[in-house]
Amino acid sequence: MPTLLRVKPGSRFRLREAPEVTGILTKATECRAVVRLDRPVQEVEFVDGDGQPRRFQSRGTRETSITSAVAVDVIGFEPLANEENDMSKTKTKKTGTKGTRSKAANGKFSCIDAAAKVLSEAKEPMTTKALIEAMAAKKL
Repeated sequence: MPTLLRVKPGSRFRLREAPEVTGILTKATECRAVVRLDRPVQEVEFVDGDGQPRRFQSRGTRETSITSAVAVDVIGFEPLANEENDMSKTKTKKTGTKGTRSKAANGKFSCIDAAAKVLSEAKEPMTTKALIEAMAAKKL
């Protein structure tokens, strides 16, 4: 019996406990699953600006989150347009070469980068006050 956690993003599913509820899995983690639930078809009627009645059928979706442990029946697959929705793929931030930090676009270091630079050059523990004074003296 598959759960939302065990199916691939893009899978069309039907809830086992409530078969009238269908949707598509967007992404899932151990805690929750983000899904697009199908809404039933509705007959919509409105009066336009000219006073003429207009009718059409409306079917929408609603994105929500539910527990990833819910039992489902897979009924199809629709590839997602954006593969970034897969939460199993983690992204890492790239820094400069060999862990060195670089200056921001405006030529200044962030506070964290400036502190790391001062501490690496000092090669000894520093108090917060001494660290801030050294950062100011080096105009970082």
